[in-house]
Amino acid sequence: MTTAETAPFQFFSLQVDRTRRLGPSLVRVTFTGEDLKGFAAGGRDQSLSLFLPHPGQEAPVLPPLDDPDMYGILGAWRAMPDDVRAVMRSYTVRAQRTDPVNEVDIDFAVHEDGGPACRWAQHAKPGDRVVVLGPAVADNTGVRFRLPEDADSVLIWADETALPAASAVLEWLPAETRARVFLEVPYSG
Repeated sequence: MTTAETAPFQFFSLQVDRTRRLGPSLVRVTFTGEDLKGFAAGGRDQSLSLFLPHPGQEAPVLPPLDDPDMYGILGAWRAMPDDVRAVMRSYTVRAQRTDPVNEVDIDFAVHEDGGPACRWAQHAKPGDRVVVLGPAVADNTGVRFRLPEDADSVLIWADETALPAASAVLEWLPAETRARVFLEVPYSG
């Protein structure tokens, strides 16, 4: 039986520490919070579920997170009215730091006609609150890229939404591993 203490994923309440424009279509949001002490990103293409508030909400609206059954919480979240319950989107952990403070970076692809997460990221400010369903153990199913032992090269292709995962995978690769990388990003020149 999986308990809240041994589950590979848990809910983490976080807040925005800072934002940084990385380019015309990318914004990096750095999150902090006491809950990050138990956060264990496995690196590479670590995915998570990000719960965001609707405009005008102070924090994402979720059912109580103290239920040890993560699936029960998600079921209760799905049962809530769409215009009330937190907006949920999947993202990649771009980086996690534990020294001198616990921080997690998430990069957002932003554009004029973007959806709710894009709009949220464009207006995020220090103190804004979110909830993440993320890794509580480093070796979890949210890390999908696993280099086979006999691989001497990799092929990566990605659009701007996958740029954080592609970048993290490239940083993680052993120095002797060759990589062919194709990235499709908007260009305004």
